[in-house]
Amino acid sequence: MNLIDTIKNQLFSDGHLNQLSSLIGADAGATKSAVGAAMPAVVAALSNVASKGNGAQKVVSALNRLDTGSLGNVAHMLSGQAESVQEQGSSLLSSLLGGSTVSGIANAVSKFSGIGPGAVQKLLGYLMPMILGGIAGRFAGKQATAQGLTSMLAEQKSAIANALPSGDRAVALGQTATPLRSACPCFVPRSHSITSGGLLKAGLKDTSRPSSRKATAWTALP
Repeated sequence: MNLIDTIKNQLFSDGHLNQLSSLIGADAGATKSAVGAAMPAVVAALSNVASKGNGAQKVVSALNRLDTGSLGNVAHMLSGQAESVQEQGSSLLSSLLGGSTVSGIANAVSKFSGIGPGAVQKLLGYLMPMILGGIAGRFAGKQATAQGLTSMLAEQKSAIANALPSGDRAVALGQTATPLRSACPCFVPRSHSITSGGLLKAGLKDTSRPSSRKATAWTALP
């Protein structure tokens, strides 16, 4: 199972999604949409950080500082220590991605999900330790290294691209995703026709009659 699906499956099981939606003050459906858009965007941004200079070592150092263990601790993270998890996640987002990238992701996800930017910022804070915990889980039983991290994220590139939203509602994310584009150069926008079936993905054919409108989809560079 790819990295994104592993984290989402843990988060969406055993009532964790309801806990998370309660913590940010949004309904479960909107929270699920926001998580689905935010998670691959954050992982893509981390992948970009890891691809430059000593960025991979910065991410590895953050992994080594985490005290969340595996994703099996999600329930504990969202209950007994939710506030400290959110604060830790927000600090990690700022130090690893930078404020402008985090704001860009939050604004794009807000438009996509209908949740206010402030609540999305809070959501990102909760998600960041879970995302890093998922990445750490890929190195279970062995030491995470900068080279190993870069290699693992490169292998996940297509899965990350496929996890980004599609369908007519993704137009909002694509049209406001300039900060994501600059933060995540491993993805490039491609213009596709919007049909009754939603936003077309690269390489897929649709026999329905397209409209004249265009929208931005995201695809991984080879």
